[in-house]
Amino acid sequence: MTNAIHRSFERVKHFYPEDRADRVRQSPISNIHGQFLMKFSIGTPKFDVVAGVDTGIDLLWVQCLPCTKCFTQIDPIFDPSKSKTYKVASCSSRVCGLIKKNGCKKSAMSLKCKYEVLYEEGSSSSGDIAEETLTFDTNVRNSPIRVDKIIIGCGHKNERVFQPPHSTGIVGLGNSDISLASQLGGPTHHKFSYCLSLQRNIPSLFSFGEKAVVSGPGTVSTPLVSGCSPIYYYLNLKGMTVADKRINYITPNSDAGNIVIDSGSTLTLLPADFYAKIGVYSCSTYQYTACY
Repeated sequence: MTNAIHRSFERVKHFYPEDRADRVRQSPISNIHGQFLMKFSIGTPKFDVVAGVDTGIDLLWVQCLPCTKCFTQIDPIFDPSKSKTYKVASCSSRVCGLIKKNGCKKSAMSLKCKYEVLYEEGSSSSGDIAEETLTFDTNVRNSPIRVDKIIIGCGHKNERVFQPPHSTGIVGLGNSDISLASQLGGPTHHKFSYCLSLQRNIPSLFSFGEKAVVSGPGTVSTPLVSGCSPIYYYLNLKGMTVADKRINYITPNSDAGNIVIDSGSTLTLLPADFYAKIGVYSCSTYQYTACY
């Protein structure tokens, strides 16, 4: 729980930096110490991996051999040399062009495309950008779905903080072209949903596709809106009610998104001045930076 709290506090800085088909594709999700982990397969032949589900990050990456530096994980580390479908992207490839910080120079078009991601809580990953085959379970028994040429990060130097040893990497589901949600694209109609259970006897599932839409009697929804970053999913929080007292959540632009939906954070965090309005002391000393 302590790790989950620290991770939630640090991730706020990640979002508000001070200086800047018929068959539903389903993957089982496990709740491990406040983090939700997705199980799927990578490569040919299939290699099972478990990675953290994160709607606040775009790139999907896993630890890969050879490892210059790897964090401890329970399962074996993926070896791309044993996969028939693994293909490293070159600096001159279209794939590499989608990676903002690709480590390539204009004069070195034949080099491997590289990536490096740094997270506010101290975690990091760097390695090769590649295309690989992923395999997901479905709602049809013994009928997995195989998706080719998915852009992934093959991490050869990685460090994780506040994470359980069950995780082998990150499943990036952010709102960008290189996220898994976007890459599944057409066949899934760019739709996904997740129902997360805190009880171990009730399964959690991530679903991709047309039937991933949550609907029916009693369903309540709120629209996603634009915010200051193209990667994150925003909502427009109107206010909160505490002990029958309604406190409006006022932002400079009432029509823009003012709160990020983040599956990688355990806690819901708000600016300190909002806590003061309801007479509650905020443990978080971090102040949001306006980006409207």
